[in-house]
Amino acid sequence: MPRTPIGSSPRSPERLVGLLVDPGPHVLPGMLGILEAGAGFVPLDPRHPEERLAFALADCGVRVLVTEAAYRPAAERLRQRVAGLEHVVDLDALFADGPGPDGAGDAGDQPAAVDPDQLAYVIFTSGSTGQPKGVGISHRNLAPMLAWGLAYFRLGAHSRVLQTLSPWFDFGVFEQLTTALAGGTLYVLPAAERGDPLRAAAAVAAEGLNTVHATPTYVREMARAGADLSGVEILHLGGEALSPEQIAELWAAFGERTVIYNGYGPTETTINTTIFNLGSRAEPRLGNRASVPIGRPSADHRVYVLDRHGRPLPQGVPGELYVGGPLVCRGYLGRPALTAERFLPDPFGEHPGGRLYRTGDRVRFDAGGELIFLGRLDHQVKLRGLRIELGEIEALLRRHPRVAEAVVQVRSLNGDAQLVAWLTSRDGEGVADGELRSFLAEQLPAYMVPSAFVHLPQMPTSSTGKIDLRALPEPRLERTGAGDGKAAASPREEAIARLWAETLRCERVGRHDDFFALGGHSLLAAHLVARLRQETGLEIPLRKLFEAPTVAAMAAEIERLEEAAEAPVPPLEPVPRDDAAGMPLSFAQERLWILDRLEPGTTAYNMPAALRLRGELDLPSLGRAITALAGRHQSLRTTFASRAGRPRQFVRPPAPVALPAVDLRPLPAARRQRVAAGLIDGFVRPFDLARGPLIRFRLVRLDDGEHLLLFDVHHIVCDGWSYGLLTRELAALYNAFRAGRPSPLRPLPVQYPDYAAWQRRFVSGARRQRQLDYWHRQLGDSPARLELPADRPRAAIHRFRGGQRQLRLPAALGTRLEALGQQHGMTLFMVMLAALKVLLSRLAGQDDVAVGTPIANRDRAAVLELIGILLNTLVLRTDVGGGPTFVELAERVQRVALDAYAHQDVPFEHLLDVLQPERDLSRTPLFQVFFNMLNLPPVELDLSGLAVEPLSAPEQPAKFDLTIYAKHDDDALQLTATYNADLFDAERIDELLAQYAGLLEQVVADPLRPIADYDLRTAGAERRLPDPRRPLPPAPPQPPV
Repeated sequence: MPRTPIGSSPRSPERLVGLLVDPGPHVLPGMLGILEAGAGFVPLDPRHPEERLAFALADCGVRVLVTEAAYRPAAERLRQRVAGLEHVVDLDALFADGPGPDGAGDAGDQPAAVDPDQLAYVIFTSGSTGQPKGVGISHRNLAPMLAWGLAYFRLGAHSRVLQTLSPWFDFGVFEQLTTALAGGTLYVLPAAERGDPLRAAAAVAAEGLNTVHATPTYVREMARAGADLSGVEILHLGGEALSPEQIAELWAAFGERTVIYNGYGPTETTINTTIFNLGSRAEPRLGNRASVPIGRPSADHRVYVLDRHGRPLPQGVPGELYVGGPLVCRGYLGRPALTAERFLPDPFGEHPGGRLYRTGDRVRFDAGGELIFLGRLDHQVKLRGLRIELGEIEALLRRHPRVAEAVVQVRSLNGDAQLVAWLTSRDGEGVADGELRSFLAEQLPAYMVPSAFVHLPQMPTSSTGKIDLRALPEPRLERTGAGDGKAAASPREEAIARLWAETLRCERVGRHDDFFALGGHSLLAAHLVARLRQETGLEIPLRKLFEAPTVAAMAAEIERLEEAAEAPVPPLEPVPRDDAAGMPLSFAQERLWILDRLEPGTTAYNMPAALRLRGELDLPSLGRAITALAGRHQSLRTTFASRAGRPRQFVRPPAPVALPAVDLRPLPAARRQRVAAGLIDGFVRPFDLARGPLIRFRLVRLDDGEHLLLFDVHHIVCDGWSYGLLTRELAALYNAFRAGRPSPLRPLPVQYPDYAAWQRRFVSGARRQRQLDYWHRQLGDSPARLELPADRPRAAIHRFRGGQRQLRLPAALGTRLEALGQQHGMTLFMVMLAALKVLLSRLAGQDDVAVGTPIANRDRAAVLELIGILLNTLVLRTDVGGGPTFVELAERVQRVALDAYAHQDVPFEHLLDVLQPERDLSRTPLFQVFFNMLNLPPVELDLSGLAVEPLSAPEQPAKFDLTIYAKHDDDALQLTATYNADLFDAERIDELLAQYAGLLEQVVADPLRPIADYDLRTAGAERRLPDPRRPLPPAPPQPPV
């Protein structure tokens, strides 16, 4: 460097020099010259607007700007514009003067002495406020990173490095300085070829290059050039997430011995924080992982996965990544408030004054101790209550033979969040949207298919080589359907199309657009049918939407229903109260009341929950919220008593709800947890239906910032749908009261006693008889029992003693099952129920299989926000015989399910009264196996200022011989079995779940196979199951009946 006064400024006590050059041969001399002069460099992108460059120079207090001839005019304009910027150094002019006699600058020059805590460079990153923020990296931060890089990658004089990275990207600083320190060769492409991956790929072979540091996007383009890349020994990737599919593509393009590394690191923690060695094609190390890890700490970093309160999380549990150690930078230049927000005191460090950097990245440790990157905490994607992994959609799009690159984001279209995909094609011709939708629908659930596709000639990239998400053009959502786009042909079709669009939240719907192709699913279908019933006054069965899924077809169906209309459905509206005589019970309430009378003191129908609350709890607001919740819903203030031999329900007036509290703080910490566990176990006790209340709460204080909230409610006033309503409304009331606001909840149009009275009227007359006729035909001669192999004889009385086992299957299996259903016009529930019936038929040795399943019964708008037991049970009976293929059997199951949905208004309890099946106190009538597809929105209690953690509920009773719960989300396909522990051992249920899982795998692999050909054998079956020839042990003694 020439003898130019670098100096410092009041804004920055550091001596910082701007470096405004292209990513070419001037970068390294500029960096090294500035460092040797005792200053730190500030790399600047010449393509940035002058306003942004001026901001960075002023923010750093730069007095000297180093540039090259091409940017000398811009540098002079900046000198005139930025106060304090006094000197411009032109490297081209400097080098034209020639080196000194010793090959350096001035012969007498020596590198300036540098304090380790002095800044080596400042990198500007984007800021959420719209202004970039300078990240200052000191020599104490940088030196150990460079030393680690030399040793880890074994760089030396033999290293021939392809320059691909920009110096204003800290990964580019690593590329330049490690090569220089190793004494290696840095190959810089000619100016006209820089940034061209195809030219870079050609240079690898032509120049004998063996080391590449790059972003995945850049390297994938190199891999597609078809050049000989076999000479590359080190492929060090960073800056973007990697997928196993991308790794496979790179291994195929590079040499057999090319070792791939996946690096991760925020600028604030000095270039690289963690790294994972993926190995080579010859010796791969990824294994069967579904995600590419970001690995373990590099250099002297320390990494922690913490919860919202800064506490370490165990292996496998997602949390935020925090980074500590000497490579964490001092903070943001001139931004003390922002620095204090992101850089926190290190409670885990060995040295006082240490700090942790909050990355904002969501990660978890896998079973091998490697970190898995899960995305940004502030960019988790959630649509319609469902979490969506955008990378999964992107990876699948890239598998389309004509798609080169794909990016999927959530954008607001017409005021609603929608998935949007941006694509480039391999042939430049583009791919039709309908073809892409069909391609995705084969392997993804409908809610993961983007609503809009934007076709680009190439992806926009930032100066760092990454895809520039902010430069992606805004999509225009003209329509989301795959039909012909024709508009509605009549006022009725217009009205139906409006409901379609409102339910699916899209701009407009064509008359031939398919509801399910637009992203509709069973819950949305129920909402839509409820709206159609409200608009038309007709009793429209849910199955009609499956049979007539387009606007035109539904309009025609409604016209037919009007022509054959029966007496109108009685309106669901408030009815007069008789406080003295009480109100009638619904059919479901009546059955539970009878069961309670037959077995007083049972807890089989309790619905308990326990939550851990961490943070500052506003106890008065919580008590007020509980009282307001009970005041809002009459069902939570109801008791039951007999009048003139008939059960009646009585609603008490609103009153404060007790919230008893137990303070365990005086106890030693270890004993507190034991006592708390005992309180949870002892909290579940019988309810007195006559005295009430039928919901109870208890608060356990463990510490100043930690509580347990226990609550329990009887099933006679609550069901699964209501449980979600209860928690969401409790949170809404608490948050409002804590903030000093009134209740945000709108008044309810009806209360549960109104629904019970309406139900009694609704199931009378011709409609009742027509639906009962169906159930007589369907279940009149149904077998009374389904005998599964058991480990003990059946007790004379069902005692509800339950056990529970779980099996977690890959989410991809659920996706494939869902796609199979979509191909044949059926839901995931129907496919999984058909597979379960195959299993039950084989285990029980009978072709006539009846299974119970719940239906929310929320098909009227007035009851969508009502807490109470509206749940109904449907008995789905299917003939499995005749040697059908799986698809044929699934079609039988679908017909039975749709018929049942059309006749769902007969309560199960009323059906038992009419059919009078054989009663047996040891088992439930009509069915003994229950299947529940959990597709309700997840229950999340979001309490302001509190972290809420659900705790395991006490052991659940077994209402049936076997209940199978299935839940499919982006994490897994989860199977849970609740079983009668008096009949079965846990090992037998584990085997049954394994058989079910194996059957599901075979079904998606070959759905046209006869069901008798599927193999139910599993590994270890003979070892786990008892010898079938061994006699069963004697039955335990039974209490008198």
